[in-house]
Amino acid sequence: MKVFSREFVTAAGSMTALAARVTGVAEDRLRQQEFQSDVLWLRRLCAWLMRDVAGLKSLDIAAWLGVTPAFVNEACFTARRRISARGVDLGRPDDDVARDVAALLSPYPVVTAICAPVPLADCMMAVALAFGLSRQELAGAGRSLRAARARHCFSWLAGIAAAAEPKAIARQIGRGRTAVSHGIAFVNRRPGSASLRAELLAALAGPDLPSTESLLRFGRDLETLTRSSTMERLNP
Repeated sequence: MKVFSREFVTAAGSMTALAARVTGVAEDRLRQQEFQSDVLWLRRLCAWLMRDVAGLKSLDIAAWLGVTPAFVNEACFTARRRISARGVDLGRPDDDVARDVAALLSPYPVVTAICAPVPLADCMMAVALAFGLSRQELAGAGRSLRAARARHCFSWLAGIAAAAEPKAIARQIGRGRTAVSHGIAFVNRRPGSASLRAELLAALAGPDLPSTESLLRFGRDLETLTRSSTMERLNP
């Protein structure tokens, strides 16, 4: 097992956190043995950030990501070619650059802005109906694991569709901001969450708000996405 220097761990950890933040894919999925497109997206962005932004060595990056050196080289080559073709300004803050490069590497349609936010009440209705819960149960009265899972899904949906701040979401579910952040991270760890996020953003980019039926479909998709995770710590 490779032993990394403290300097490498600090730099690699920073780039990994940045990649996870801009893609919405949880860090702990990075080394999972899976071939889903969102995990590959995260790995490719990490490889480029570590090599071209942090200046780390390809062999070390490959060991950190659990991939081959060829994967790192291919990811960097692809990113550089697309950056050159699109004229991305690399002199800006790392967060801004990472978002642009993530968009270039994304396997999903990338939407940078939504037309209008969805009311929080509509997000709550969609999740409550999808989970078969009352608004009161979703708003904090429910103590079951299903209610806790629904609150996590509402936090995730409201953060994107309603562009709501954690404090506003927390008021809706009778929890603190830490619980909201935990809920969003919980959903982001589920395989398929990045593609669902891309679909939601695409629906929000149109001239009209998503229909009730469309919101309910996203609620049902979230219920299905998180259904196999009831044994995980939910912090109800």
